[in-house]
Amino acid sequence: MTKNEINQVYYLNSEIEMWERQLKELREGGLQSPKLNGMPRAGTTSDSTGDKAAEEADIELLIENLLVRVQLARKRVYEYIESLDDSLLRQIIMYRCVSLCPWEEVAMYVGGRNTADSVRKVFDRHFENGE
Repeated sequence: MTKNEINQVYYLNSEIEMWERQLKELREGGLQSPKLNGMPRAGTTSDSTGDKAAEEADIELLIENLLVRVQLARKRVYEYIESLDDSLLRQIIMYRCVSLCPWEEVAMYVGGRNTADSVRKVFDRHFENGE
């Protein structure tokens, strides 16, 4: 498994958060009333409520699809973690790539006087060696 593949859970979760923020902003925007000035308009009719509902549905579908991809990516990461002999590396990958902890938390959880920088380096070195 490559470093990019192992980080997909992390990146997919970030993408889900991005779309959830977008959906929240869309919902908090409220309904926009049509601007009426008494003058007839030629050609176009607009359904802002319908357009907004369609956009919300599209974003919700995107989020659902990303959630499925996250579950599949997690399964692959779990399988990869099981295949590793090094306990420290298994913990680092679990906390960083599955639990989505920042490096400082990873270091705190694995303990042993590890720092954020040291656990990150263990992680990076593992993938630099082509394992």
